[in-house]
Amino acid sequence: MTQPVEVTLGPICGEGLGPFGKWACNLQGGATGAVEAFKNLASAISNIVGALTIIAGLFFIFQFIIAGFGWITSGGDKTALSAAQQKITSSLIGLVVVVAAIALIDIIGRFLGLKILLDPEELVKQLNPVKPGP
Repeated sequence: MTQPVEVTLGPICGEGLGPFGKWACNLQGGATGAVEAFKNLASAISNIVGALTIIAGLFFIFQFIIAGFGWITSGGDKTALSAAQQKITSSLIGLVVVVAAIALIDIIGRFLGLKILLDPEELVKQLNPVKPGP
């Protein structure tokens, strides 16, 4: 009979590997390491979703302003007015899709017991930490 071979993750984990470097190192720590690893993974997903949400919101505002400008400058041209109206409709549909995706991600995260999305209050506290008084 052969003995099982133990595989270690030594050379592929570390500080310089981005958000997943610590995750790979924590997998070696047993049950508590695995829990910490999944918390790090959820944090990385949360950061990615947050960044994409900000980008989508800025894109919506940009498209909405351009469509409004196109509407104002259409000068009675039916095709230009129709194009501006279509752009406004498309940007609003895109915003609804982004909000629905965030809600779906939150529902899936709660179902799996992971805190995937950042709490806005917690984010504000991180940006403006309260310093203890003298």
